[in-house]
Amino acid sequence: MTMGGGDRGLADLEAALVAEYRELTPRSAEQWKQLAELTPASFLSAPGLAPYPIFTERADGAHLYDVDGRELVDFFAAHSGGILGHNNPAIKRAISDELEQGLIFGLVRSTREYEVAAMLAERIPSVQKVRFSPTGSEAVMRALRAARAFTGRELIAKTDAGYHGNHDLVWYGPAIAHVQHPGTRELAPGISRSVADEVVLLPFNDIAGSTALVEQQADRLAAILVEPILGMSHLPADVEYLQALRALADRHGIVLVFDEMICLAVARGGAQELFGVTPDLTTAGKTVAHGMPLSFYGGRADIMDVTGRDAHRAPPQVIHGGTYQRHNVSLAAAAAALRQQDEALFQRLQATGAQLRDALAATVAAGGWPVQVTGVSHLWDFHWTGVPLHDTRSLGHIDHRIKAAIQLSLLNQGIYGIGVVTDAHRETHVRQLCAAFASSVTRVSAALAR
Repeated sequence: MTMGGGDRGLADLEAALVAEYRELTPRSAEQWKQLAELTPASFLSAPGLAPYPIFTERADGAHLYDVDGRELVDFFAAHSGGILGHNNPAIKRAISDELEQGLIFGLVRSTREYEVAAMLAERIPSVQKVRFSPTGSEAVMRALRAARAFTGRELIAKTDAGYHGNHDLVWYGPAIAHVQHPGTRELAPGISRSVADEVVLLPFNDIAGSTALVEQQADRLAAILVEPILGMSHLPADVEYLQALRALADRHGIVLVFDEMICLAVARGGAQELFGVTPDLTTAGKTVAHGMPLSFYGGRADIMDVTGRDAHRAPPQVIHGGTYQRHNVSLAAAAAALRQQDEALFQRLQATGAQLRDALAATVAAGGWPVQVTGVSHLWDFHWTGVPLHDTRSLGHIDHRIKAAIQLSLLNQGIYGIGVVTDAHRETHVRQLCAAFASSVTRVSAALAR
């Protein structure tokens, strides 16, 4: 909800911000007009008010350079995957060297796959065995399929505030509302109504409510799926909530799955290391191959073994197939990226993230604005609401319209995206963000007061 009956003032500000955006990005407008003739006019990587996306020519470090000659500070970092900064030399060399050996083989490049699998198993507490997929959506889909095969059960429980990719089983719940039509609440358009019979929605960070729902369906539940830190708001789960889900899974023989696609880089061993709660399976990607298409699901050996042959060489219970499942170039990039992700890197990311959140919170406090700052380690976000954020109900108080206006204002001032700091970000970038944020929120507040 907007403040003070300022809908008209906000509408005027939105129009002004869009006009400014158009003036700053004429070449992006031209390229979008051409592209829109052949592709549907939808884009999720630009602020909701933007009439078209930014087209970029190159990226380096913490910066993007668009076709209109603008230099943008990038806090989106390739959908949160680029924690080392853009244009990393070691990753580029690894990709180039691998291409010299061949683009795709269709067979196992054992040294590559083993090297990456070994690094993941060494650093992530839950991972004993691992499988690779090109996308996060596929990794989650396959992990849930493995859980169903292992348990012999059909139902999946997931938190109602989580985002887990684009396949039907998880494209369900209130969290999908702000990336679908505003009228969407639970069952998104295009998704079979039967999905509602296969998924139990758990209230995020509500131990009593989630426990009651799991207990009701325990003998039919194959998996409990949760983001330890919500990717859509960077709101962390309470440790006690994750412990409660762990206890429920143990008590009823349910597979606990942590989706760490967004939050794996909060610590060397992911959010499960940071929070001290170990799931049965983990899905992740993004930071693993640092921008190349590679994700994984991994965990307990006995669960993962349903995707492999047994001692008698019987066919796997769950087939893990596909042309690009373990692409050698992506694995080469992953090996180069993971080698650079030592403990010192995560300490730097945590320090820069804390500096940014503290500076942003101080900016908010100085202005007296109803803004909540969320995040853990290198993750950060802001939300226009006076309600302290903790659970699903409080997330419903966020005014996404005002947030979209602030985001477009930030973009007009050279700040692209929100959510991530990388190893390339410095204190000057934090100061630039806070100055642009103060300017943006001042404009919004003035518009709402009209």
